[in-house]
Amino acid sequence: MINKRNIIKVVASALAAISIASLGSAIIPAQDVSANLSVQTVIKIAEAEVGYYEKASDKDLYSKTANTSARNNYTKYGKELANTFYDWNSTQTAWCDAFVDWCFVKAYGMETAKAMTYQTPYGSAYCQTSLSYYKNNGHYYKKGNNPQKGDQIFIYDSNYEVNHTGLVVDVNMTTREVTYIDGNSGDKTDHVDKKTRSFDYWSIAGYGRPDFIYGGAKSAPNQIPTTTITDGSREYVATLYKKVLGRNASQDEINGWARNLSNGGMTAAQVAKGFYESQEYKNKRTTNAGYVDSLYQSLLGRNPDPSGRAYWISCLNNGWSR
Repeated sequence: MINKRNIIKVVASALAAISIASLGSAIIPAQDVSANLSVQTVIKIAEAEVGYYEKASDKDLYSKTANTSARNNYTKYGKELANTFYDWNSTQTAWCDAFVDWCFVKAYGMETAKAMTYQTPYGSAYCQTSLSYYKNNGHYYKKGNNPQKGDQIFIYDSNYEVNHTGLVVDVNMTTREVTYIDGNSGDKTDHVDKKTRSFDYWSIAGYGRPDFIYGGAKSAPNQIPTTTITDGSREYVATLYKKVLGRNASQDEINGWARNLSNGGMTAAQVAKGFYESQEYKNKRTTNAGYVDSLYQSLLGRNPDPSGRAYWISCLNNGWSR
């Protein structure tokens, strides 16, 4: 006898698939990301660099921990990008922006990396200049516009000036937290670090969105999207707000979930699960009967049939977890 099965896993996956299917092809991402421009490629490269420390001099650049320095700014990132990505020849430079650029170069190659981050023809290791490239190409999103994996996050200092940056490697829409990896990080010895912050954390200025779809190709400039959110994704998310949380959502709230759904960052079942596990839903203190009714309405778009409703309520009343 199966006992205490997780109904979200059993029900939400199946019902969300049915619900999404009813929306037709609109839920399919508008553009397929080619394999060589996969977001996960650059994320894996960044994750492998966590724990790399800057060096006291131009030696041991390829060791993570040898010849470390508090503030000398010698790194392999500056060495490899000097006279290549950048038009200067020094290995010694402040390197948070250089670290992000290096990850893109390793993932996609020199010219594609420049084009994806809008740094053509000249690359920049200066955070504010890199931010301006995204702004000038309509790919900069201020805090409050939810991030995506692969975004370049820009960070304020205590004077609210952008002087730090990193690469977004994970986004949790349920807890509304963003995880990023940044170079030149640390109070004592600068290194590559990994941090998790709330979407509203004071030091987050915004996000630059690299062009993972076209790789910065200029052959179809009118097709380069500032977002790949589909109408089907928006409709699905708006329905969840109304049927699960009982309210209308702001456009930013809808876009935050729908963007991850459209781009493959989350499945339909994961989005539904996020709503039902959110603190806002838990605060409603819904009865088991109300919970089952909500699943039918939000995921199937209909009222429950009496026998099905009775069955699921009985499961919950007998100890199955939601």
